[in-house]
Amino acid sequence: MRCHPYLKEMVDLIHSNDKKADGEFNKVLRKTVGFSVGNAFRSLFKSYPPFTRGAQSSLPEVRKYEKRLNALSAKLAPMADLSLAVLGGDLKKAELLSARLGDIMSYLYGAMASIRFYEQRIEDRQQAKPYFDYAMQWSLQQAEQALVNFVRNFPNTATRGLMRLLTATYSGSVSTISDDLIRELSLAALQDNSVKAQLTHLVKATPNDGNDINEQAFKAKHAVLPLLGKVQKALRK
Repeated sequence: MRCHPYLKEMVDLIHSNDKKADGEFNKVLRKTVGFSVGNAFRSLFKSYPPFTRGAQSSLPEVRKYEKRLNALSAKLAPMADLSLAVLGGDLKKAELLSARLGDIMSYLYGAMASIRFYEQRIEDRQQAKPYFDYAMQWSLQQAEQALVNFVRNFPNTATRGLMRLLTATYSGSVSTISDDLIRELSLAALQDNSVKAQLTHLVKATPNDGNDINEQAFKAKHAVLPLLGKVQKALRK
């Protein structure tokens, strides 16, 4: 409620004993309706023509994800507005539905954090790319699935149809992650570089514990890789 630009003010005016409260409430109500209508048109606009989905990043590999991220963000807003308008306080009781709205927002937040992580990397950006691609595709896939499940299970038939129209959610199909990207990420995760160091910096290894033994074995294998390559080449001969 506090994230909404007008909702908190509306609730305060409902409980106010001020003589001017009724007039102020009507003004805020008109703003709220206008805000919701704007959200609906924005979702409609960004759900259908792909060229309407803007992006600000200067990196082309980021822009394609940012456009999908903006489209999903535009779809989330009218979903929340319609849910509150139709279900009211019962939305809090419909925990599976409200949780899916939270899931969408969480995955969008995770995707934005991934973009920030990737854009900050300058010297080793190419090494970070498999991690970035997988994180973005996984986050967006999960958000899309949560949106599909939310619309599919919304209890009001008429509102469910309107939601499908506003978000172009007519089927249960969502984007998938290719096996090639999974293989690329697997190879990247085997490298001992600065990206791996940052992603694992919170893992505190104690001498002779499992983390320490695994880390020593990991570094030992990298140390002998050049020799191992020569041995394998010799065996093939």
